[in-house]
Amino acid sequence: MRLRKGFLMFLVLVLSISALVACSSKNEAEKPSNSPEAQTSSPTASTKPKEPVTITIAWPWGEPEYEVRFGAIREELKDSITVKMVLAPGTKDTLQELFAAKTVPDIIFANYGLQPLEELDTLMSIEDLMKKHNFSGSQINPHTLAYVRSIDTKGRLVGLPDGEGFPQLFYNKEVFDLFGVPYPDPKKPMTWDEVLDLSQRMTATRDGKTYIGLEIPSTMLYTPLNEFPANATDPDTGELRLTKDPAFTKEFEFVKKYFSIPGVKEAYGKEKFMERTAAMAFAWNAFMKNDWQENESFKKSIEILPVPVWPEQPDLSPVSGTTAITINKYSAHQDEAFTVLAKYYSPENQIRMIRPAHAFPAVSDMEIVKQWAADVPGYQGKNMDAIFNVKRPSFQPRKSPWDAYVGMPQAIDRFIESDMDIVKFLRQWEEEAAGDVKDAMEKYKQ
Repeated sequence: MRLRKGFLMFLVLVLSISALVACSSKNEAEKPSNSPEAQTSSPTASTKPKEPVTITIAWPWGEPEYEVRFGAIREELKDSITVKMVLAPGTKDTLQELFAAKTVPDIIFANYGLQPLEELDTLMSIEDLMKKHNFSGSQINPHTLAYVRSIDTKGRLVGLPDGEGFPQLFYNKEVFDLFGVPYPDPKKPMTWDEVLDLSQRMTATRDGKTYIGLEIPSTMLYTPLNEFPANATDPDTGELRLTKDPAFTKEFEFVKKYFSIPGVKEAYGKEKFMERTAAMAFAWNAFMKNDWQENESFKKSIEILPVPVWPEQPDLSPVSGTTAITINKYSAHQDEAFTVLAKYYSPENQIRMIRPAHAFPAVSDMEIVKQWAADVPGYQGKNMDAIFNVKRPSFQPRKSPWDAYVGMPQAIDRFIESDMDIVKFLRQWEEEAAGDVKDAMEKYKQ
């Protein structure tokens, strides 16, 4: 709390100085033309072109990527707005260092979530700016807008969504051929039980090599859970919901079944898919964008599948995350900052970004969406409908900020190594996490 108060005092000082400078400029402009000061000023001062307003973007991912996203926007607006980048991940410490150096970014990419920005009190609703600039938001994918709204503790729309990142299911035709297993239906998603059954058929030894049917990185073990989605804690009270929401029981049942397949636990975390000894694997949607060097030819053997689904909701894919692009509430040029942000979502700019797969499109126009990765050789001729033809929730419950304190990754790891009953494990986990959540809530109130 002291940090927040100190930060606010600093911003008040900066804005006060700006106001004094503005008043001084106004007084100069209001002096009569026959005053001594006016007579000594340049006769062409009144016709001098207005200097462009500078909009500073706190950008986290390096200059080459920034140029792809904002280079053309900078050129288009250069007569009225100077668009400038400062390399700054959206962590609390990094942003505080910027503010201490008297750099107040106008636009902030919240790639570490909204909590650092909330603690620094830079967040504000952007809906008034959207109305003022006749930006309805209808061109943006509704589920990404819903996601940004859901991660704000007050349910506000505090930013607009960047491109998405989401798990995708890939398979290696060579391994299917080796085991004599038909390729899965490219159009119809398997259920989670079906993908585990298929995995078990190809987890075995062939020609002295050990194969597994399905590889799931640790960061994607939550994919089945994310199809609901579910909060581990109540966002208002912090009450633990691990034993109350059946989604967590279903998630842990899936994890137990997956690691019960002989050989899976031994292969966990060893990148068997890239060694060509895994039949299927979950990876990020841009998995095949980069140069794989000596494995580049491997891409020819890979195909894309729809993400598996729960049978009770067969058309619903997992919630996909996004980075919120926010406008700093202490920006002195919020209108110009929104002008820059609105340009980000123009069809021309989205196409520049998505054809080389620098970002997944944030817009809803399928004519634009389907141009994603069009210039990336690894995706040519692949089953791209498995990526494009998905349905994601357009409404999402407000995400609980207290979920960060339940220790989900550590709990999953403990569960994998244990033989504990799921109900007993979830009950014990709740009891352990309750204290950490309570401490976090008390600290936040201070």
